[in-house]
Amino acid sequence: LRANHPQALPAAAWPLLAYHVGVTDAPVVSKHLALTRTQAASFENMPVLRRTSGRLAASSIKRSDAVALLAAFPLAAVWALAAASPPAIRERCTDYLLSARHLKPALRGDDVIALGVPQGPRIGEVLRKLRVAKLDGDVKTRRDEERYVRMLLAETSQQ
Repeated sequence: LRANHPQALPAAAWPLLAYHVGVTDAPVVSKHLALTRTQAASFENMPVLRRTSGRLAASSIKRSDAVALLAAFPLAAVWALAAASPPAIRERCTDYLLSARHLKPALRGDDVIALGVPQGPRIGEVLRKLRVAKLDGDVKTRRDEERYVRMLLAETSQQ
């Protein structure tokens, strides 16, 4: 943890203290500790994150599913989970923290409109699906992304 992100260790201290605190007890303990809002959020979320971490250990979990699960929690709590967990969970947490959460498709809204996606909420829907495909390795290059968008359009027109 220290080697990958030196600032993570101090941030992870409060949620690490909450690792074995119960979900319902965490807010009470947090209040007694007079934590800042940010510290309290990571402290109070740690027991919930620990409970859901078993899903991260599954060898069948897709990268996009791990990102969706971890994105709901404060970064300090995810760092703490990485520090306190066995290798499989630690690897998924550090992948999320250092890489996956920053991964975005090369195509933007204007690009998918140029490919034929109608303006409106469908653009966001296509971009979300494109990000999932990128996270899961289904698309790698900009050309792959364009093909994927065209495939989504073809599926929509067949419905």
